[in-house]
Amino acid sequence: MDCKKTGRLIFSLRKEKKLTQKELAEKLNITDRAVSKWERGLGAPDISLLKPLSEILEVSINEILIGEKNSSESLEEKTMLEKIGLIIVLLLLLMPIFLINWLFITTNIRLDYICLVFGTIFLALLIFLKINPNQALKRRIVKVFVLFYTFSLFIYTFYTGIIYSVVRLIDIKNGVELIPLVPIVQNVIMVINGTQKFWFLFEYVIIDLCMFMPYAIFIPYLVKNKIGRKKYFMLLLLIILLKELLQLLLNVGVFDINDIILNFLGVITMYYLLKAYHIF
Repeated sequence: MDCKKTGRLIFSLRKEKKLTQKELAEKLNITDRAVSKWERGLGAPDISLLKPLSEILEVSINEILIGEKNSSESLEEKTMLEKIGLIIVLLLLLMPIFLINWLFITTNIRLDYICLVFGTIFLALLIFLKINPNQALKRRIVKVFVLFYTFSLFIYTFYTGIIYSVVRLIDIKNGVELIPLVPIVQNVIMVINGTQKFWFLFEYVIIDLCMFMPYAIFIPYLVKNKIGRKKYFMLLLLIILLKELLQLLLNVGVFDINDIILNFLGVITMYYLLKAYHIF
């Protein structure tokens, strides 16, 4: 590796991205002095930083190592990644149509089917974000996903909230459930004892656990400037609380502390999984 050539490349790419040395350093969890040393040719990025650095600057690791952009970079690979992105967008466009049909037209409502559809599309999104170095394209895809997932979640909440209100609000005062953890433990025990089928646990525990997991990855791509972990979790908690308050105000469900606990636990779990696999 020619440190001076690599330094000049990092400098020019950082300027193209309109990033300061401090901003680039924060994204890599290092000091701005380290970035300054690279750009002056007095040092080189550690091998563990090459992948995240290449993703931020939108170049290959090999280009960083040789210190210049490869103008003959594989066009076929870029085209393939763009096609994957388009396929994901098309799936997202079909998702709300499928959801509306499933909720309001069909008589055989299968919640596990719709969860499988959402889970498959979300997995495709994760793979796309992992393999695609184009940050701008990834942000556009995520924005589309946010719009349609939020719309679909609103439809699901509105529909199930009405059913839930009719069935259970007679037992819950003012549509508020503030007893933490006890209902969750009771649901698990009933399934273990065989008094309820696993579907019961799936509908009232697992779905709430997974419901806001996608938002754990939306935030880093929607917020251009890196936010700290505390603000990150506070923002997600605010989104979850907003959903519960909306149910209460529209009288289409229950403000349930256990929903908040499960939603937030799912967000925390997904955050650390994404960190472990360097998705963002």
